[in-house]
Amino acid sequence: QEFFDLRSDYGPASYDRTHFFTAGWVDGVPLFAGQQSSAARYILGGWQASGIFRANTGLPVTITQSSSIPGQRAEFIGGGQVKFENYRDTLQYLNPAVFQLIPVSSASGAPIRPGNVGRGSLREPGLWNLDFSLAKTFPIPVREAMRLQIRADMFNALNNTNLSGLRTSRNDAFFGRLLS
Repeated sequence: QEFFDLRSDYGPASYDRTHFFTAGWVDGVPLFAGQQSSAARYILGGWQASGIFRANTGLPVTITQSSSIPGQRAEFIGGGQVKFENYRDTLQYLNPAVFQLIPVSSASGAPIRPGNVGRGSLREPGLWNLDFSLAKTFPIPVREAMRLQIRADMFNALNNTNLSGLRTSRNDAFFGRLLS
């Protein structure tokens, strides 16, 4: 926001994900593998469960304001910046009362002073997802090397809503809201 003040533009890269966790697993379910009856073993045995779990922190965001200077940041006046209590219900993630617009000069359209909000100083909400799969493998008696697998894949198995699309321009009527 100020060409000769590089320290004011110091912050995380726009694609920075500080924490990222992924875990995948495959497990045979031996619930009915030891059945005495070969028909019961054939039908009830041979199940396999697998899944992929992913969780990460949100991307960094910068609170801006519209002006003739691109990337102009707004002013933080103090208080709780993020509304964690009920943002999933209201979709209002940022507290608009703690950010204000800097007055703009009528002659140039530029703010009269730079804003004090740091570049990338806030983060969008993080996200997590679980994909799950359940499969049953049947041996084909005609050929020993052939098998048939019936499988059910569930993407986002727990139906978790990952909110994004945070509006960060203080001039926007939807400032601080998650719209995606």
